Amino acid sequence: MGISTILSLTLLFLAFTLSSAASCTKSDVAALNAFKNSFPANTFPNSWDGSDNCCFYDGVGCDKGRVTSLLFTSDQDDFDHLPVLLNGSLPASIGDLSALESISIQLQPNLVGPIPNNWANLKKRKYFTIYNTSISGHIPSFISRYTNLLELEINYCKLITGTIPASLGSLANLQVIALDDNNLSGTIPGNLFSKLKSTDQAELGLSNNKLTGSIPQSFATIKWKNLDVSNNMLCGQIPKGGNYVPADGSGFANNKCLCGSPLPACK
Repeated sequence: MGISTILSLTLLFLAFTLSSAASCTKSDVAALNAFKNSFPANTFPNSWDGSDNCCFYDGVGCDKGRVTSLLFTSDQDDFDHLPVLLNGSLPASIGDLSALESISIQLQPNLVGPIPNNWANLKKRKYFTIYNTSISGHIPSFISRYTNLLELEINYCKLITGTIPASLGSLANLQVIALDDNNLSGTIPGNLFSKLKSTDQAELGLSNNKLTGSIPQSFATIKWKNLDVSNNMLCGQIPKGGNYVPADGSGFANNKCLCGSPLPACK
């Protein structure tokens, strides 16, 4: 076989591979087109042309022709995300992307409304990030159905209210819960990370909310990678014997009446 023939076959194989990787399922294409059409015209770049090659859409990641990630930000210098400013409500159509594992929507001050109920269908979700938006409503309890979830980050969304779902404690793979800078109230569920096998990976961020009550006793048994409940209205003695990180007590600062190591002793 001549070199030219080998080269031709190699190029043909590469073309076929790229075509296969780029061609999406009809349901994923329809869901992305519905997502695009939920926002004003000219919001998205030319790559979002409605074609079957949706794996080539900016901000979209695929695996074997299925959409597995959506990454959006208004930061023009963030090259990991599609730089786009979204004006409108969170579209329910995202819930039709059944293979979606990761969604990151950041720096979208004009994005409003609650997290749609049909996002409960996204059971393959591993990473869930909504950062600095104007979305409203509660943190959905259906997130507890995301049994593969590793990281949950809904922060800097001041219109997010309600309580922290205790059902999050049922997720055995969940390592990161970041719910800082919202408007959450109520108490901290004592079962958070109770199913996590490697608690040395546990990170909990609840700072700058309106949380009340005390620090759960169970937190003393967790080998924290990071714990921040500062700037709330928590009270009572911090459970003794905990491996709290940071060790300087800053993660407990500016609460109503927390006391005990690593803060000053209770009176």
